[in-house]
Amino acid sequence: MEQQVNAKFIHIGKCGGSYIKNTLKIPEYHFWPTRIKQPKYKKNEHYIIWIRDPIKRYISAFNYARSIINTKKSKKQLHTINKKTSPCPKREIKKIKTGVAYNKKYDNLILYFKSANHLAEALSSDNKIERNKALRLMNNSTEHIFKGIGWYLQNGDFIKKKHKEILFVGSVEHMVKDCKAVCKLLHKSYHNNIPIRSNNNNTHKYLSPIAIRNIKHFFNNTDYKAIKELYNYGFIDKHLLNSYDIYIEKVDDKHKDIIKQVKILKNNSDYAFGDILYRQGNRWEYRIQKVLTDTKYRNTILFNYLKVNNTTNCNYTNLLNCIKEYNFKNKLPLPCNNEIVLHLRMGDTVTLDWYLKKNYVSAIENILKNNTIHKITIVTCFSYGAWTKDSLHLRKGAPIWDYTVEKQQKNEETFSALLSKIQNQFNIPIHIYSNEDIDRDFCYCVFSKFYINDRGGFDVLTEKLNQLYLKENTIDHKVI
Repeated sequence: MEQQVNAKFIHIGKCGGSYIKNTLKIPEYHFWPTRIKQPKYKKNEHYIIWIRDPIKRYISAFNYARSIINTKKSKKQLHTINKKTSPCPKREIKKIKTGVAYNKKYDNLILYFKSANHLAEALSSDNKIERNKALRLMNNSTEHIFKGIGWYLQNGDFIKKKHKEILFVGSVEHMVKDCKAVCKLLHKSYHNNIPIRSNNNNTHKYLSPIAIRNIKHFFNNTDYKAIKELYNYGFIDKHLLNSYDIYIEKVDDKHKDIIKQVKILKNNSDYAFGDILYRQGNRWEYRIQKVLTDTKYRNTILFNYLKVNNTTNCNYTNLLNCIKEYNFKNKLPLPCNNEIVLHLRMGDTVTLDWYLKKNYVSAIENILKNNTIHKITIVTCFSYGAWTKDSLHLRKGAPIWDYTVEKQQKNEETFSALLSKIQNQFNIPIHIYSNEDIDRDFCYCVFSKFYINDRGGFDVLTEKLNQLYLKENTIDHKVI
């Protein structure tokens, strides 16, 4: 059939093209010279196309180029370089012989960025020089980063014009199934013994939420636009389209034990420090009454404070005394003098724009400039302020704040990403302090010598109380 219809394979970089090429053994369009701004296709052809999640394709493209430019092989190893031992023998040999793999400008831009995540985050960096470097690299037509799905498919225009000539569209995500289908279409035998080339050089594949947002924005009118046209013309199904639209981060295996230490509060409806003491949100009055009347809140910090303080403005001195009394009565642990305490507001806030987007690394760096730190303790819990039946009438369009599996998964994945960022930057042990009793977490934050707060009412409150406490400094802390 391929002879009758003049079948050509559109080999989009980092979309499993080498495997498809070896499987189908038909002519291909692949990697036009840099000077060509748009691919040119001949008439009277029919096309087979392979695509991939644009974000994963981007990560693979960056790592591919960096591995070639950063090769550690020497001239003595030239005879060992071939398609089995190198991602691109021609480029790697050129790098060894001349010191340049692509061109000096492109090589230097690739090496400037430590990882795909670094490059992606730099697209929105406050550092103008770094942001411009990122934009120059992303728009450089030398390699696969720029020449993606949108470039090959002309941002969807190719599909509009040539949809009748497209024979088949496969995906990396369904490689074997799609290979069998296209082989059947072309009356070819499918042999599943062709090795699928994988990247085994331990490169970084992680992208932060900011990086993901930036890459989606960058490719919005290119790769994603072309993929949507493939869907519009029936070449891919809605499931695949949706899977590309929602990039799923994964929890790093080394963080699973850490994340398990974080308590999940699925129904923390009433006990909210910020809302109650700053009288904000739709439920603050309702919550005050619950804390004062529900027996489960007896002897809590908020109960002890509210029963003697009914003023509009928060009395920080009285509140700090209640906290000290609670801490002493319950014999709670105190942070050490060489310990950073970092509070993270997680749980229902995962749906908000500011969720885990504070520059925590910079805050830690500022403390380390003049202090010796032996421990970072993250104080947190996955707290969901779901509405109760009794309070639902107060909602009036406010978010539901309920627990769902999807929200929890996103919390854990984003938290894992942040842990990676901190661990990659600092060689300091990280500990978790998490309790179902929120008062315990509250005390630990307030009594820390080095405190980094997050966003939200709880964090505004703990920062003010921490500053007041440090002025008094009436409690002795040990040193690790």
